[in-house]
Amino acid sequence: MALTESSIPAVVEDLARRQPDGIAYTFIDYEVDPAGFAESLTWAEVHKRASVVAEQLRQVGSVGDRAAILAPQGLDYIVAFFGAMQAGFIGVPLPVPQLGSLDERVSGALRDCAPAAVLTTSAVVDHVMTYVGAQGGASAPSLIEIDALDFHSPREITPVGKLPTTAYLQYTSG
Repeated sequence: MALTESSIPAVVEDLARRQPDGIAYTFIDYEVDPAGFAESLTWAEVHKRASVVAEQLRQVGSVGDRAAILAPQGLDYIVAFFGAMQAGFIGVPLPVPQLGSLDERVSGALRDCAPAAVLTTSAVVDHVMTYVGAQGGASAPSLIEIDALDFHSPREITPVGKLPTTAYLQYTSG
């Protein structure tokens, strides 16, 4: 990998090529099983899934647009984050809004970043939809359910070209 290709998407692509069956990430879910239920993705799976997310994002926006991620902790969150970067979007990682109340910190971050798309999962999409709407006269962002995408169909992966200098936008509580 050349130094000019040292972006995070280039590193993921390189690892997918050199270590396709190597475990990239393991998420242990204690809500499914109190003893822990482990799910893993290989580098090839991370790259392929991120590419599918990137493809979806390119259909709803352009390089430099923001993609808010409002998904539960897990492998889908990681795929969404890498997919946003691979599409050339600026990822905005946010927590799933708290159920039963208006989560002003999520609302404020969405107003501020004005995302072109919101990446979420089918488990929380109905709740997330109450936060996703037109902001300040702009049109409502597109909603993409990561776990509903087709990760198994063969695809040709199209590189985005020049990536923005900002990879993600982090909102903090302080």
